[in-house]
Amino acid sequence: MHCTTMKEKLSDVTNDFQFKLFASKSMSDRIKEALDVAQAWHKKACVLNATVMMNFVLLMSLRRDLSYTNLSKEMVSMFRDRAPEKNIPLKPLTNEAYIKGRRRLGSEPIRLLFESNAQENSPRKSFMGLSTYSIDGVHFTMPDTPENEACYKRPITSRGGSAAFPKLKLTNLVSVTTRQIRATEIGQYDADERQACKQLLKYLGKDDLLYLDSGFAAAWLFREIISKGVEFICRIPLCWKPQIIVENGPGDYIVELSPREKIPGNSGPDGRYETKRTKTIVRLIEYKTQENDVVRLATSLLDSKRYPGKRTRLELPSSMGSRIGL
Repeated sequence: MHCTTMKEKLSDVTNDFQFKLFASKSMSDRIKEALDVAQAWHKKACVLNATVMMNFVLLMSLRRDLSYTNLSKEMVSMFRDRAPEKNIPLKPLTNEAYIKGRRRLGSEPIRLLFESNAQENSPRKSFMGLSTYSIDGVHFTMPDTPENEACYKRPITSRGGSAAFPKLKLTNLVSVTTRQIRATEIGQYDADERQACKQLLKYLGKDDLLYLDSGFAAAWLFREIISKGVEFICRIPLCWKPQIIVENGPGDYIVELSPREKIPGNSGPDGRYETKRTKTIVRLIEYKTQENDVVRLATSLLDSKRYPGKRTRLELPSSMGSRIGL
C-alpha cells in the first residue's frame, strides 16, 4: 500500500502556487507592512535581507520536504529569472547563514503577516444563513533546545520517560468551507483545547456557527459560546443525563444540563474544590447512524422550525461529519 505524507502532498500542490503567491504585489505589500510594524528591517545591506528571509520562512512551511540547502536552491531557481529585484544570490549560502538570518528576522513580522491575512477570512454563509467554523488542535515537534523544552515541555512516553523532542500544540479556528485558519492559540503540548477554544471565541460573532467534536463537550464551555452570541453544534457523550424540558419531535428535545462544576479559587480544608450546579439550556438531537450507533448533538440552535433537526444532521459538511461521528 502506498502512503502519502503531508509533506509530499504539500510538495505536489505548491510548485505553481508558491511563485504566484510570492510574486504577487499584494503579498509583497503585506510583507513590507509587517516588517515596518515589527521594525524588523535589516540594519545593513546583505544578501539575506529581511524581505528575502520572510520569503524563505514562508517557503519553509510550503516545502517541508526540503532541507535548508535544497530549499535555498529552489528559491534561487524560482526568483532569479522571474524576480531579479529580489537580489537572490547566484548560489545558495550555508545553512548557518540562513539560521542567522532567521534569528535576525525574529517571529514578530511572521505573526503580523499571518494576522493581516487571517482577518480577511470571511467565509460565505453556507449553513442556514450562518458561516461555519471548527476548532481542533495539532501537535508540532520543536527543535531540541533548552528554551523550547522550558517553554513547551516534552511529552511523556509510554515507558515513563521523556520524548526526544519538545512539542507544542496549536489550537486552530478554521473555516469549514474554505479550510482557511482564522486564528490560532499556541500552548504546551498538553494544553487544554477547551480553554484555547474559549480564547478563540473573540474572533466569532452572531452569524457564525461553531462545530465541535466530543472532546470539547462541557456545559461551562457551552455557556461561554452562547454568551458571545455564537451558535454551536457539539457531539456529547451518551453518559450525559440531561433533563428533558420540551420534546420537539422524535429525537429532538430542549434539555437542561446541570452538572457539578468546580468553583474557581475555592477549596475546602481537605484540598477539595467546592462545586455547584449551574443550569444550561441547549437543544439535543439524537439519532442512529447506518451502523446503528447512537449519536447525540447538543446545539444552541433552539428554534426547531427555523433549524429542523433532520436538516441540521444532513447538512453538516462531510468533513465535519466524519469528525463528530456521522
